[in-house]
Amino acid sequence: PLDILGEPVSNAYVFSSAVLLVYLGWGLLKCLWSSVQVNADYILQWDARRCDAGVEVLSRGARLFSLFNLNLLLYYKLRRGVAGYLNNVPEGILPVLQLVMTFYVLLFPLRKRA
Repeated sequence: PLDILGEPVSNAYVFSSAVLLVYLGWGLLKCLWSSVQVNADYILQWDARRCDAGVEVLSRGARLFSLFNLNLLLYYKLRRGVAGYLNNVPEGILPVLQLVMTFYVLLFPLRKRA
């Protein structure tokens, strides 16, 4: 079996998963606070028109989680050599794409996209 946690590229996936878990946790907290009628945006002095609701944060987090799992699965298949037509893709491109997605989430965490 192939152990990708022993490789240096695993740091990209560990970092991305940590950011994704924090993002999903923030969505869960916003849902919890809104269910008990705590206005977290007002308490934290954020502009509520520009912040996403908890369900929107969870929805975006679920999409990011799906992309993370797809990226990790493709990387694992590529390393094993069973990726089919993706075997011609350079190995380093998938962790780079994962980091780009993670930094996008870090740079634009709660801003509504217009």
